[in-house]
Amino acid sequence: MGEQQKQRTCFCCGKAYHFCPNCAEDADKPSWYFIFDSENCKNIFNICQRFSTNAIDAQSAAQELDKCDLTNKTDFLPDVQKVIKKIYRDCRKTSRSSASSKKTAKE
Repeated sequence: MGEQQKQRTCFCCGKAYHFCPNCAEDADKPSWYFIFDSENCKNIFNICQRFSTNAIDAQSAAQELDKCDLTNKTDFLPDVQKVIKKIYRDCRKTSRSSASSKKTAKE
């Protein structure tokens, strides 16, 4: 199989990588290598997808993203960056509104 046939692009970061499930060096790798270049990208994309489909709220998504490596988040694809920003923005809104609710309840 030629090099071109093994070339893939990560759904999360857009990085080009090689994966050939029929080749000896990749035969034992998990099937998620078909669309992600790393477990970190797989996890980030899955968190964003679950948030976007309302399977988890912003608070839960932010907690899960905090466990991932986001040091190169500016290298992620634009749609993934948008969802990450929305998660943290919504999380801050929720924090502010619950803080103001607690303050009002104390008064």
